[in-house]
Amino acid sequence: MSEKLRRWLIAGVMVLGIIPFVWTSIVPLLGSVETGQTSAQETTTPTPTSTTQPVQVSQEARQEELKQRLLGQARGYEAILQTEPDNQTALLALFETRKELVQLGAADIQQTIEPLERLIRLNPKDILLQLELGSIYAQQQRFDLAIAIYDNATKLDPQDYRPLLAKGIVLQLQGKKEEAKPLFNRATVIAPAAFKEQVQAQIQQIEILTSAPKASPAPAQPAAPAPAAPNSDAQTAPAAPAPAAAPAPATTPENNLTNQTTGDKETQNP
Repeated sequence: MSEKLRRWLIAGVMVLGIIPFVWTSIVPLLGSVETGQTSAQETTTPTPTSTTQPVQVSQEARQEELKQRLLGQARGYEAILQTEPDNQTALLALFETRKELVQLGAADIQQTIEPLERLIRLNPKDILLQLELGSIYAQQQRFDLAIAIYDNATKLDPQDYRPLLAKGIVLQLQGKKEEAKPLFNRATVIAPAAFKEQVQAQIQQIEILTSAPKASPAPAQPAAPAPAAPNSDAQTAPAAPAPAAAPAPATTPENNLTNQTTGDKETQNP
């Protein structure tokens, strides 16, 4: 997979783009976790006063601070899961936290799979979770596993356009454009009206990214002169034409006088 395609996948098109505005099934689970974090921050973060001077923090320092905060959150969720292995709120929060760490370059994407697989075992009919897992497999170029996930999601709901679109994208990445085309067509047909334009835009984008660049035509080369025919009769080649004689200089009165004088002298001196 080219680096450009890999960036396109990691940027979230496979994870979020193919499932727009469908995070409502996750929000209730995240709500309790986020509420607890917000309360803790409100009690520990001092309120800045009007005399507080703004502090200039570099981008690197902010990212490092965010990374350390996320790592601390991940350790907290892991501690909860040691005593409550089926705590879905902690599993989902751990998955989301590790996904953010992957985007920061502080974790490997493989670390997101374990909590996600546990969530799917607890919610085998949750198509959204399966789309997430399939997208991770696609980013890892484990295309067969991704397709198996999308096929299973389609069995759960044949009228859901998202697994069809995702499978089509994976096939397109593998160069199987003819197999991807009917899936794209079907996904476009059954997608809700509000999402049809987004679906079409994503299909066009992946087709552009996976299309081979057209080679520019080579500049026309002047034709080489045809070689002379072999001289089978041992005839000599025709001689090159002699150069034309230089034109005589124009006659002037002075020249006429000089020529006449010269002629008279020659007549007098035989």
